[in-house]
Amino acid sequence: MKLALGSLVVFALQSLALAQSEWVEPVSHTDAASSSTKTSTSSSGNKLVKLNSGSSFCFFLPPKPNVYVASTETQGVPYCTKSSVVPGNKVFPSNFISVAHYNKTSKYVQVTGYINPSKAGLMSKDEGGQYDNHGNGNPPGAQCEGYKYFVNLVEPADKRFCIRCCHSKVDCNTGRSEYGCLRVVPGDYSGNTHMNNVFAELDQINPNDSDEETHANDAPSETDSTSTSALSSPQDVEHAIDALAQETSTTDDLSTIKQKWNAFAKRLEQSYPSAQEKIQSLTTTVDNFQIKAQWESFVQDFKSKLQQSEA
Repeated sequence: MKLALGSLVVFALQSLALAQSEWVEPVSHTDAASSSTKTSTSSSGNKLVKLNSGSSFCFFLPPKPNVYVASTETQGVPYCTKSSVVPGNKVFPSNFISVAHYNKTSKYVQVTGYINPSKAGLMSKDEGGQYDNHGNGNPPGAQCEGYKYFVNLVEPADKRFCIRCCHSKVDCNTGRSEYGCLRVVPGDYSGNTHMNNVFAELDQINPNDSDEETHANDAPSETDSTSTSALSSPQDVEHAIDALAQETSTTDDLSTIKQKWNAFAKRLEQSYPSAQEKIQSLTTTVDNFQIKAQWESFVQDFKSKLQQSEA
């Protein structure tokens, strides 16, 4: 179904706003201290983790607050999102997991995402460390249920975590922990989930709800992100977001990135007033970004939605 000009952009914005709003809701957990009182019925030597879904999984954390992950890898303690995942394991502190993406293939299963380090007493400047079952294991005896190998990184400084369990050693790279999650466990590190289900809304968009008439007589717009001219077509929007991505590629300063997005968002609101609420929702999402990787993923998602709406 071909959408009219303005509806193309509006649909993309609606889809992206919906997807970006679907943050993994922090599960209401008991805190680490209270959960520790529930492990008396289980062996204190349990070093088992398990990955069932994006809301049911475990990984290792340091044995106590305010210690470095790397220097205490041999003493890692398994925590889970729920006490029922692996009975006897501790439960993640409330609001510790902020985003989690689950992926299972015939070769491995993994969960990647973001954490709130302070909720578990992790140090904000800690570059992190790696747990795995290479050799005797870190910690010794560590295992992932149903899989022969696993690798698990926790990176408080980047507010990031990852864990992958594999049938074959080649799929669980335990040799270069300094590479970090993004290279050791490639996967979804965006700040949102369920990106694919938004396309079901396509048939609900009315092709006549278009801003095309409003823009029909507009002069060709400039496509750099600092321009104030109207974005008269999906192509204009795509070019402008490309320019924005290029401008922000050389800085890690989130304040600068957010300022540039805000200027771009104002142009979108002026060009597509019917999507103002969706655009403002996106701005709220950008305002909540904590690391640049979230911004980079957001830009790719934005472009993807726009391209899909044109198809």
